[in-house]
Amino acid sequence: MFDRLVQVLVCGIAYVRIADNGCSVIRTRTRRDESVTAGIFTELKQNLSEVYDKMIGLELATLI
Repeated sequence: MFDRLVQVLVCGIAYVRIADNGCSVIRTRTRRDESVTAGIFTELKQNLSEVYDKMIGLELATLI
């Protein structure tokens, strides 16, 4: 499910294009809403920014 959400959010792929028998459009949107409510994407953004800072050395917090 996570990889499908990444495809939608990062690549801009439509929900309908990633839907299949194992995962409907409605289920994908429901999981997205649950993830947003739980704060998963906020935490993920913070973690990725910290890793990027360590790997690249660019402090993204000063740019955002």
